[in-house]
Amino acid sequence: MTLHGQTTGAYGSPFRTQTLAGATLVFYPHEKGSSDTSRWGWTSLDALPDGELGRTTVADDGSYEVDLDLDGRIVVVAAEVKRLTYAPDTDRTAVGLLGTGVITGSEDGSRLAIALPPRAYCDLLRALDLWLVAGHVIDCSNAQTPAAGADVTVFDRDLTQDDTLGTDTTDGSGSFEVFFPRATFRQIPALPPPFDSILPHELIGGPDVYFRVELGGSVLLEEDPAMGRTSGRENRPNCTYVELCVEPPDLPTDAFTVWTSIGTVLVPDSAGLNDFDADGFVDSGKLAFTGLLDFHGDVAQTTSGNPTRYRFQAAEWADLGTAPAYPADYAPLTSAEITSKPYGALFVSTGPGPFDFTTTPLAPNPDANGWIDVSQDPNFFRPSTYPMVQVDTRVLVPAIDTSGGETVGAGGPVPAPQQDRPRKWSFVLEMIDGGSVVNQAPVTVHLNNSAAYARLNLQELLSNDCTPITRAGTDVTVHPMFSIGHPYLRTYRIWMQRQGGAIEDITQDDHTAHTPVWTDPDGESGTLTHTYGDAAQCSYRVWLSFGRRLTNGYGGPGDGSLLRTFCTP
Repeated sequence: MTLHGQTTGAYGSPFRTQTLAGATLVFYPHEKGSSDTSRWGWTSLDALPDGELGRTTVADDGSYEVDLDLDGRIVVVAAEVKRLTYAPDTDRTAVGLLGTGVITGSEDGSRLAIALPPRAYCDLLRALDLWLVAGHVIDCSNAQTPAAGADVTVFDRDLTQDDTLGTDTTDGSGSFEVFFPRATFRQIPALPPPFDSILPHELIGGPDVYFRVELGGSVLLEEDPAMGRTSGRENRPNCTYVELCVEPPDLPTDAFTVWTSIGTVLVPDSAGLNDFDADGFVDSGKLAFTGLLDFHGDVAQTTSGNPTRYRFQAAEWADLGTAPAYPADYAPLTSAEITSKPYGALFVSTGPGPFDFTTTPLAPNPDANGWIDVSQDPNFFRPSTYPMVQVDTRVLVPAIDTSGGETVGAGGPVPAPQQDRPRKWSFVLEMIDGGSVVNQAPVTVHLNNSAAYARLNLQELLSNDCTPITRAGTDVTVHPMFSIGHPYLRTYRIWMQRQGGAIEDITQDDHTAHTPVWTDPDGESGTLTHTYGDAAQCSYRVWLSFGRRLTNGYGGPGDGSLLRTFCTP
């Protein structure tokens, strides 16, 4: 017979189910008794048994078709799942028994629906090491109105930094699904053996979830990360369903044109420096900027009754103490430096409800002199998440190539071709008012896009990485050779540890002793001597960790590290 059917997997949503798309279904004869009811579940198996009647792969729409040489109307169904097509690949294979099914219909139209209840479907996800956060978004003032087309981002509240678990767009019912592997929220630093046995675990159990909901660029819901520590949100199992409500978007038209921040960092204004210091650093942490920068602010459609035109000009300081002259030394930012990230959008109503609309994002289109003409469409608006411009600082300040072998050149100064230097720039917002160019006061920043130059070796391992280092009783002496260089280095630290033993600092330094920047292009380097006083026959590590004082206005790059290991006989 040719058997047809549809697969479904429930997980607790009254509005939506999933399928088993991508799974391989394996059919077996049912040799005991009879039944008039299909029973479905999930029981993990080490391997599939012999004696199968046939197998097939479930299509993307959840349907399947298979030819079976079967006399009866009852089958046993198992599954082998390497990946569900709608979920990320976890490099795991789930093998299990789905249950027994009663085939209906005629020989030519035989059908069998395979419908996993929530517990079984979630057990299957668990076998794949998959997690699901799903939910339903509605209008707070009218529970019957779903928020269709909204982007829902799920976050995990962590002890150190929060993880983005994923984003999904709600369907017509307001439902969303975010699938992710365990590694997304349980990110533990990987160390080579033998230290993998002593890794710190920052999180036990499931994720602690909170949400952001956006529609057409407007933020409708921005939950406090502390929500992830509340009842019903903390330590969630691998299947979670939530109900969220949002207010319809407010779509004001800005009345002023003013630059207010880079990301979330407030730029100086006539009232003071705000989040900056006098040297052009972000005051908290003395940070320079890196990467793609969102210049946020308000943009009016008209200025003094005329269509608004605005632009940004930029100039580099000749040195850290000589400011460029405005406007003589400045040049406009054009499409070479300004990305296509939208500055505004057009609102298009598609129905009577508050959520019945679409938006058409508008990218800035600077002319040869950098001027951006603001849309005069009556449906123009500026979502709060859209910047005035997004500037690619990598064009202004290209990265220095600091790559190379982690041990090559350790102990010596940074090679001249890989030396970096501090770079200070000023930016000015200009607009045309009544035929004249007017400007906001220049905003001065430091820019850098280079990785740190970092090298580490042990003098004892120069000839052979596998050379054991001899102890002298309970002491073992090593000579770390290190090089570290970056103009906006925050800190570096070299330390040593026996597996299971105490951590001993060898040397460390931070930027407070090198203000405002680490000016020596040779960096910090040398060969140190350290005696570890609690030595035994064991394995050891010598570690160089370092960080840079950089931000894109929202957050900075993670710290870096190098590791050398050895053993004592």
